[in-house]
Amino acid sequence: MDMLYDIPFFVVSLTLVIGGSVFVSQSLGRLGERLNIPEQLLGFIIALCADAPEISAALVTMLSGHSDVAVGVVFGSNLFNIASLIGFTAVIAAPLAAPRASVLLNGGVGMVVTALAAALVLGTLPPIMAFILLLTLLTPYIVLLALRRDTIKRLNFPVALTRFLVLAAGGVEDDAKKIQQASAQREREKESNEPNAQARREIRDEKRHASITGMAFHVFAALTVIVLGSAGLVHSTTTLTVGWLPQSLLGTLVLAPLTGIPNLYTAVQLARRQRGSAVVTEAMNSNNLNVLVGLAIPSLIFGSITAKTPGGYLDVWSLLLMTFGVICMLARGRGVDRRMGIVVIAAYLMFVAFRIYLA
Repeated sequence: MDMLYDIPFFVVSLTLVIGGSVFVSQSLGRLGERLNIPEQLLGFIIALCADAPEISAALVTMLSGHSDVAVGVVFGSNLFNIASLIGFTAVIAAPLAAPRASVLLNGGVGMVVTALAAALVLGTLPPIMAFILLLTLLTPYIVLLALRRDTIKRLNFPVALTRFLVLAAGGVEDDAKKIQQASAQREREKESNEPNAQARREIRDEKRHASITGMAFHVFAALTVIVLGSAGLVHSTTTLTVGWLPQSLLGTLVLAPLTGIPNLYTAVQLARRQRGSAVVTEAMNSNNLNVLVGLAIPSLIFGSITAKTPGGYLDVWSLLLMTFGVICMLARGRGVDRRMGIVVIAAYLMFVAFRIYLA
């Protein structure tokens, strides 16, 4: 009888999580265009919303007293992100390439964040110190993502550093966006020469404001649905796996891939449009946010969160090695081709096999 209840509950919860995440990502994309948010910062915000299921699942399991499962969700999600967002997308849209400066910036920050997460769960770094170091690293990084290329050029940095930051964070303006802006400017000039132009502009601005407010409300509502769906997903998955799946595998090999599906969907869409830099940024920022919001902040509230088990050690070292390996592949400048993508996926499958063996 419980099975007849839990299976539909699981399906509904998973549908809410995936549907809500896809809706949020698309809505934020449109909202970013309306508000003219820099693309790099918008990518970071989208990564945060796409991470909502993973972060919610980690927090729900932690609140229910299963901190080991929560750690598994975070590390398992980060491993799944690397295997799917980098490996799988490289297989279907090879080569997956990004400017070397972007790889060094985003990958370097991601590697340091991963190292701090490893030190935290291994008990070698106190929670308060881990949180301070993460905040010290990620705050200027997020500010940099919010800066436009012209703003970076005006900063009083050495020439070489300015050039690196422009290439890494500022990027190159999209030609289609330039055309769209020029067309909008011509339309505004045309309207200004017509009778009642001021009234038309006021009506258009009112509609634009109402549209932005509506989209913001829809994003908030979708995030609420994601959180509720994640709670239902954790409950139903825990119930369905009782008796045949060790709890140590629940977070790493079940909840992590399930909650990582929205990230994979977004990455595939970006990869098909040949936006490899955006895929790399999403992968690294998703992992960074998982560590900060799903691990570091809860550790301040619930106390030290450790994973001193064979499976925990495997999670930590596998994530460190896979993150470093993928950064090296991307930093070569030629991107990740299909063969390398298959290698990344194979490494993840080997991790899964060893994780099951140690359970």
